[in-house]
Amino acid sequence: MREATTFLRYVFPGLISIGEFFGYLLISGDLCLCQLGELAKDTGLAIPAGAFLASAALGFLWQLIYYQIEDYWETLKIDYSIPFKEAQKRKWVTLECYEQLQELQGMSLKRKGAWRVGTSYFSMNAEVSKRMKGVDLRMNRFADLVHGLGTTFVGSFVALVFFLGINISHAWSGKISFYPSLSFMVGLGILCLVRCNFRRVKKHCEIIYGMILLKEFEIEFKPKRCKKLDGI
Repeated sequence: MREATTFLRYVFPGLISIGEFFGYLLISGDLCLCQLGELAKDTGLAIPAGAFLASAALGFLWQLIYYQIEDYWETLKIDYSIPFKEAQKRKWVTLECYEQLQELQGMSLKRKGAWRVGTSYFSMNAEVSKRMKGVDLRMNRFADLVHGLGTTFVGSFVALVFFLGINISHAWSGKISFYPSLSFMVGLGILCLVRCNFRRVKKHCEIIYGMILLKEFEIEFKPKRCKKLDGI
């Protein structure tokens, strides 16, 4: 089931970017429905099957690009650091840098480090705790949705750039029309819509994760000695 979900996470962004690209061509008049109908009639199922396989490859490529951007632009990452900083502030846990073997102060914990220690904690406890097992599944779904929206944004952006490249070449050849501008406005609207949903779902994920993990720390660590969490 997990493998099928991962595969569909690649397919959907790829299909969306392909659909957007052909949609822009239809709106701008560079392509018409009758041409698509004739092509489908001549090739049968070859085009849909090829598009499906190509969408998986494109989705994988969009995800690689998204992860690279996310790695350099940390504000795109889901911020898991808040519950760790709060738990450390309340002296429920201490955080150690795994590589340097020294204690970290709360404010020095970055998003990447919080993701590492959070993933380690959930992985270690999901198998032994029924409560954590259910939470781990739900948080994975939220994270998949956030990454899927980020990947979709990359694919939508690339589709719009390719369309603009085609129409710039048309402008150089003297073919100027209003309809490419309409396609461009539609593309900008789609990018804004995906971006807004990405930010909204990411915020919900951060809040829910923070509430659950802070409560888990309170249950596990508050009555006991301050416990160290490695994995940053």
